[in-house]
Amino acid sequence: PVPSVSEEFTRIHQRDKQVIPKQHFSIKPNSRHPFSREIYAGLRGVYTMGLSRLSITGFTGLMTLDLPIWAKTFYVYPRLIGLQNHPLQKHQPTEGQSTTLTGEKGETHTFSNLKEYRAGESIRNISWSRFSQLGRPLLREFDTRGGAGVHIFLDRRVVGRSPLCEDTAIEAALALINSAFHAGQQVTVHGFPGWENKEIVSESEMNRLLNSTLMLNFNEKELSELREIPEGSTLYVISPISDWLFLDSTFWLNQ
Repeated sequence: PVPSVSEEFTRIHQRDKQVIPKQHFSIKPNSRHPFSREIYAGLRGVYTMGLSRLSITGFTGLMTLDLPIWAKTFYVYPRLIGLQNHPLQKHQPTEGQSTTLTGEKGETHTFSNLKEYRAGESIRNISWSRFSQLGRPLLREFDTRGGAGVHIFLDRRVVGRSPLCEDTAIEAALALINSAFHAGQQVTVHGFPGWENKEIVSESEMNRLLNSTLMLNFNEKELSELREIPEGSTLYVISPISDWLFLDSTFWLNQ
């Protein structure tokens, strides 16, 4: 029999609002005091569950005994969502105008740019519209759709909203990186601390990148890393912020 028991619980998650209130109760002879609590791990990070203090007070109330306590720590990582090896397509800044060319074995190619025609080259891909404008022949160049390398940038500026927005952005970025990697594309990541301009070349690197996001903070103040990405690269930006600059072609021309 215990006349007075006091329990205090550990804080579950540093950014979570789940709190287990203190428990005060007494136990009669040959009885138990069952208590359970379901914890929902809605955010990535470290969860510590269990007691932080367990005290028993005697009948007189003059003596209190603190008993050994237990707690367990769990690490909740972002989900790695499968996109069934969907390759990321190469998009060119054509302001919505796209030209395609069917190559051998049904391959589809996307217009890349124009180059000066040199004697002896095939005239199959001459841009006749530009020839009529400029008076000199220019050849259209094409890239295989989905075959070129891609750059994936995670925008880690301060969100100022629910931490769930940050976790969603991380999961979206990881899903695209993982999908492009398994589709055989050259994937270079940006916005992940310690992984700047790093190319993902193996399954183990993909797993290490996933593990590095456990305590990833959104504390950047600017988009300076965008300037380090080579001009003309195929770039995917994942951002939890509604920043309409990403849809403004003038913004990209200034980067």
